[in-house]
Amino acid sequence: MVIGGLGAGAKEITGIAIGGLGAGAERITGVAIGGFGAGADEIQGLVIGGIGAGADKIRGVAIGGIGVQGKYLSGLQIGGLIVKGDMLTGVEIAPYCHAKEDMIGISIGLLNIAEHLKGFQIGVINIAKNNPAPFKVLPLINYHK
Repeated sequence: MVIGGLGAGAKEITGIAIGGLGAGAERITGVAIGGFGAGADEIQGLVIGGIGAGADKIRGVAIGGIGVQGKYLSGLQIGGLIVKGDMLTGVEIAPYCHAKEDMIGISIGLLNIAEHLKGFQIGVINIAKNNPAPFKVLPLINYHK
């Protein structure tokens, strides 16, 4: 367990890291909570950032007050405004969900964008660039298997 008034960090954290402003490491396995943000190169477990949560690779649950961002996000990601990554697998919930490459699973938001969708998008505007016209941009629900 690592607890810091301003920040909590180490090269590798296994267990719990809590920082008043931030929590970070190269690799986190367990729980990381930062008042402003939490991040690492790789996170497996639960990460919560008051403003944001991010990593190159997140497997588990990521919650960011403003958003969650990374290259490879797998599990449940919840962002107050945005969830964005290269590859999103699992469930993404935010007003703006953007998979720059693959989105496999379900994204729920006002605007959902996937370069390559394999699953469902639920929102006001849903864009699946791999769908044939006229199904690339749909209101309410979009799907591709």
